[in-house]
Amino acid sequence: KGEYVISPTYDGALPFAANGLAAVKKDGKWGYIDETGDFLIPPAFDEAGPLSPTGSAFVKNHAGYSLMTLSRYARSEK
Repeated sequence: KGEYVISPTYDGALPFAANGLAAVKKDGKWGYIDETGDFLIPPAFDEAGPLSPTGSAFVKNHAGYSLMTLSRYARSEK
């Protein structure tokens, strides 16, 4: 409709996955947001790939590449 759903405040972004999360880059680091723009995983990665249907993605930090899984991150109550 030509309206912003999430304010364009990111340096980069990947499409939303089926689970409703997307990788976004902010201040040089990648994290994952939900469809309201709230971070489920704060920006901490040098690189981040798209989430698979099972909720995992390859990410890179200072130690190198690893497979990140959403099950490690609990969604806090708002």
